[in-house]
Amino acid sequence: MTTSTIFSQGITVDSPGIAAAIDSKMEKACYFNRLDIPTDIIQSPPRASNVMFPGLLGDIVSLCTKYSEAVPVAVAAYALAWFSALIGPLRFVQIGDECRRLNNFMLLVGPTGMGKGTSEYGPKKIFKQVEECLQTQFDNQLQQGQTEGIAEYPQLDVHEGGLSSGEGLAAAKADSLKIGKDETAIEITDKRFLIIESEFGNVLNMAERQGNTLSHVLRNGYDGKIIRPLTKRDRVCVTDPYFVLVGNITPSELCDHRQNAVMSVNGMLNRMLILWTSTTRRQPIPEPIDAASLSELADRLMHCIMFARHNSFECHYRKQNNMARPVTLDATARQLWVDVYPKLVNLPDCEQVQALCRRHRLHVLILASLFALLDNRDLIMSCDLSAALAWSDFSRQSVLYVYQFFNEQRLSDYHRQIGEGILRAVASHNNQCLMSDIYNWFNNRIKQEALNNGISYCLTFIPPLLTIEPVQSKRGRPAKQVTLSQEGVLYLASL
Repeated sequence: MTTSTIFSQGITVDSPGIAAAIDSKMEKACYFNRLDIPTDIIQSPPRASNVMFPGLLGDIVSLCTKYSEAVPVAVAAYALAWFSALIGPLRFVQIGDECRRLNNFMLLVGPTGMGKGTSEYGPKKIFKQVEECLQTQFDNQLQQGQTEGIAEYPQLDVHEGGLSSGEGLAAAKADSLKIGKDETAIEITDKRFLIIESEFGNVLNMAERQGNTLSHVLRNGYDGKIIRPLTKRDRVCVTDPYFVLVGNITPSELCDHRQNAVMSVNGMLNRMLILWTSTTRRQPIPEPIDAASLSELADRLMHCIMFARHNSFECHYRKQNNMARPVTLDATARQLWVDVYPKLVNLPDCEQVQALCRRHRLHVLILASLFALLDNRDLIMSCDLSAALAWSDFSRQSVLYVYQFFNEQRLSDYHRQIGEGILRAVASHNNQCLMSDIYNWFNNRIKQEALNNGISYCLTFIPPLLTIEPVQSKRGRPAKQVTLSQEGVLYLASL
């Protein structure tokens, strides 16, 4: 606190109250100086950090990008998708009463011919050999009678064609499917489905057609909910779907499509981790992955998958429910999650960025679980959570860059600063005052609309930073009383 001395009639008077008032004036002046400085928002493409690629995932990325123009974040996205799909529903992370399985959707956005497609080939080659290793492992267990009655290795179903309709997607994993009238119904028990959609714009086009349920079926597949498209003929039911999806699209194709606005609000796009994908290196003569490194990585991945699957090849959706086991946070990761969770919930983003990043908390937990399993652990450690948070931040920056929401983000940050000024104004009146006192604190320097947006920021914060109640003023006129909440006090103390 500033020390203040007043000289009155030759007598020195020290007053803590006067010192506090001077401090308050100085703090207020500093606040307005900062408010007048426009926020600088980085407009360059986001860069992936090494933190995003821990352990075995980092080795996969290094091997696939060493002699090619593959993009690290895209290589990692494909690798995580294949790994998650091979594990299937045998692992989950507990979120309240929900047992959230580890399937995820990722959308690679970048210029055409700049590494999106190239990044697929390395992971595809690695996981092809992983399945060969798993096949060998299965054959060995089959000879020893240890395959729990399974007579054939359950090959992962990978779809690399185009998606056309919700009914067609559901039929691919229907519990019972009858091809013709005289044909015997086929029972599909393995619900794992890896979808590589190299032209995600096709999904947007199909979803735009009247009556097309593709978006609805994909969303249910992501959530693991039962899929029952209501059609007059050939009704199908998909119990416990386990869909994993990686899509590719260019920025203009995504942003300019009419379905973009629909999918931004219906939850389709925020179910996808949006990732900027563009190569930053030149490799005139790319070289294939050498056989020795490929075999070594495939063997390590095979052991991680078998660990995650409890050394079981069981893929029947009814039997897997009883076999599923959780991946849990250890003490340090739990504390880190408690610390960062409020920031994830209340990132000061514009409305458009918030809509597309609303499920990032879920993405973080899924990714952290996969990172732990890639290290043969049931426990999520703080390093796993830190890596997953780096993915979340990269995706958030990707959304901002792909959609060019820079002006909206500046305005949102401005409203946040005004909201912080409103908190200061209320605090200067012992944490409670009338709305008119807030207007006076700003000395008419802020427009009414900006003040309303600042108040909205405080009220929509989770939990709210302010409460507003109607009261009678001294003159008998209706007024609004503003009170700083406990969360508001803590927020103000953190500034």
